[in-house]
Parts: sequence; C-alpha cells; structure tokens
Amino acid sequence: MKFKTQGGFSLIELLIVIVVLLILAGISVPVYINYNNRAKEAATKTDMSNIATALELYKSENERYPSDFNGSILKNYNNNYNTTDSWNNNYVYTSDQDDALNYSLVSYGINEIEGGNPDDDIVFENAIMTSMGKYASINSTVTSTTASPTTTTKLTPLGNTFSDITGSIIDLIQDYYDKNNKYPRTWGDYVYTDIGLVPGDWKQFYDHVYYSPGGNRVSVKPEIGYIFEVTDLSGNIKILKPSYNWSLVYSMTESKWYYHTIDPLNIIDISTLKVKSE
Repeated sequence: MKFKTQGGFSLIELLIVIVVLLILAGISVPVYINYNNRAKEAATKTDMSNIATALELYKSENERYPSDFNGSILKNYNNNYNTTDSWNNNYVYTSDQDDALNYSLVSYGINEIEGGNPDDDIVFENAIMTSMGKYASINSTVTSTTASPTTTTKLTPLGNTFSDITGSIIDLIQDYYDKNNKYPRTWGDYVYTDIGLVPGDWKQFYDHVYYSPGGNRVSVKPEIGYIFEVTDLSGNIKILKPSYNWSLVYSMTESKWYYHTIDPLNIIDISTLKVKSE
C-alpha cells in the first residue's frame, strides 16, 4: 500500500518568505518612524503655539515678556501646555535682557540638537513661527488658531495672529487709559481713532474674525459661514455662531475673556478658541 506524503516547504521557499518579510519590515518600520515623528512635530508646534498665547497674555498685563520661562510663571495665563517638547527635551526660551520686549522659544525637534542637518529646529519669535522643523512642507499647520503664518507680511497693522492682534488692541486701550485716566469712547469711529487705529483697516474680517475695540472692552465675532468653538473654565464647549449676534469679550477691568456677557459663569479659556466652517 502506498501513502501520500504531505509536501513541506523547501529551504528555498522558506528563504524567499524570510526575504519578503524582511523587505516588508524594511519598508514599514521607516514609514512608522516617519509618521511618528511627523505626529510629534505637529504636537510640539501646537504646544508651542499655546505657550505663545500664554506669553502674549502675560505681556498684555505686564507690558513685557517674562525674563525666563517655566510653568509656574505662565500657569495663570494658560495651563494647556508642557515645558518639554514631544521628544522630552526642554524648550529653550530667551528674552531681551534689557526690556524683555522680544523673545524666542525653541524646540530642537526630531534631531534633538540645535541647527540639525537639515535644520529641524522649531522656533517661535514674538508669537510668529519662524522655523517650522523637518516636516514643514508636510504638516506646516498648527492646530491652534494662534498659529502664525511664515510670511513676514503682516495680515493686519497689528500683526498676524489672534494673540498678536488682541494683545496689541489691549495694549493700546491701556495706553489711552494711562494717559487720559479714562477709557476710549464707545461709539462710531472713535472706538478706533481714540487708540490710534485707522477705522477702514478694521471694518473687515481677518482669518474669519472681526475685531472691535470699544471703551474698556475688546470684542471678537466670527464671519458668516464660520463659528467660534471655545471652552469655559469647567471644560464645557461653547459654540458662537454669527446668527447669535453675540461676541467673545475681553474685559480690561477683569483681565479675562467672556462668552457673550461679562459674568463669572461665562469666563472662557481663550487659548482653546478654534475658528471652524459652519
């Protein structure tokens, strides 16, 4: 009697399988590492943008940036950030020694050394992202709305970002108050001219945001077709639509941002603001 024997893999077939697996591993591992580093870089940019927001809020109240950077100095302005980047390296912060009116905030990025080859550094200078790291061409947008364009052309006479613009308006109102012992007027073009702004520059939306100073407040509202999404201090998400005819309001006397009306229950974390298509 003859029995059928089961055919096994030959040595050559096993070698072919091993080679194929090695090739697949050689492809997939670098792809994963590349993806992982892109994600880390994007997270770091978001984190640095949140720090930039806190630094602008600090400056609006203290008329200068802090001389050094750590969590305790900025904790009252924004808690939504880390003091280390996604590679667990400390951010490098420097400011002017004399008046601290300028600063730079640096992550050495994926290369983890200053000025990598190519230059992988991520750099914010006075809220502007001036160096965008290794994957700038792939993922150059910071998810926070405080992200800065790389162009040196100003979006508005007061700067490019939400924090640039609102911080500058707040400074102008405070300067007016310091000189006149009263807040600017709240009607007509005086809301602009009293603080040295050209009305025509501000009767339009910038990046879908309309900015309106007036008296001891600064108001912002979304363009038609867009909404504001922002979180209050309890972590609740609030939505503001153009149809509501409401605004987010900064109070000079309280030094806080509010949703719709000045009320302790309406205090919001402005660093969480997102502008979205409706």
